Amino acid sequence: MDAIKELVTKLHDYNPSSASRITHEIIDVLATEAIKSFRQQGTLIAINNLPVHVVGVVHGQLRDVQRIYDMIGRPPAKKFIYLGDYVDRGKHSLEVICLLLGLKIMYPEAVYMLRGNHETRAQNKFCGFREELHKKLGPGFSIVWEKINQIFDYMPLAAVINERILCLHGGLSEGLQTLDQIKRVRRPNSELEGFDWVSGLVWSDPSEKINNFKEQNNIRAGERGAGSLYGKKGANDFLERNRLTMLVRGHECHDEGYQWSYGERRVLTLFSAPQYEGRSNLGAVAKVSHNGNVSRFFTIR
Repeated sequence: MDAIKELVTKLHDYNPSSASRITHEIIDVLATEAIKSFRQQGTLIAINNLPVHVVGVVHGQLRDVQRIYDMIGRPPAKKFIYLGDYVDRGKHSLEVICLLLGLKIMYPEAVYMLRGNHETRAQNKFCGFREELHKKLGPGFSIVWEKINQIFDYMPLAAVINERILCLHGGLSEGLQTLDQIKRVRRPNSELEGFDWVSGLVWSDPSEKINNFKEQNNIRAGERGAGSLYGKKGANDFLERNRLTMLVRGHECHDEGYQWSYGERRVLTLFSAPQYEGRSNLGAVAKVSHNGNVSRFFTIR
């Protein structure tokens, strides 16, 4: 645990322009302790100790993860739930995932981490993470890549805040009817790439163009090739059936860092990586207050 504390302290103040000093040995320790921590939680976790801050996609943007802590405060004084997509795209996926896993291990009741679609081998093999490990770690990098993906296999897929707000990375599919279904998903779960409702938890997107559900199987039309599109009626029926007031998810970049779907405050998308891949978007973090409502947004420019 001392090695993890030392790593977290360094990464909190780490200058992304300097060389990474993360070793194979510390990743071995992180993997053992992180899997142990995730196995102690269910696939669907309950968060009832409020307030909590909800962080969307961060995609390897270490400096922006640090800026969020500078703005809001650090664990364990402040509580956070992350909605997935920690790796790929950005230049510092290794540092981001090591920092967040270290914090999760040190403060399991203040840091919660959900799985995104990039926490799968099929995505992070080709979207930047594996190549980054090759450059930073050299020989043996593929062993580290597989070890970190084994951690991802144990990550929870969803959380419920204050018995009212469902948090996940992607969204809903027609086959998902109750929260109990999520609770029964077994881990480790190595891949999430299909049109089934489990894959939809990390792949699905809200859509204004449909009422219920449609598989995202038309890649030529810009659909993802996995998960489903879910409309206002499909989302509201699910929320009412499960006595929920809101769904908060990540997975999509929006100019303001967040967006409400369907013209009402029931489905919220959060994206916390500003200037994502050269765009001019903002990043946003949502605060869920003691009363169980989203009370404010923090903006990262």
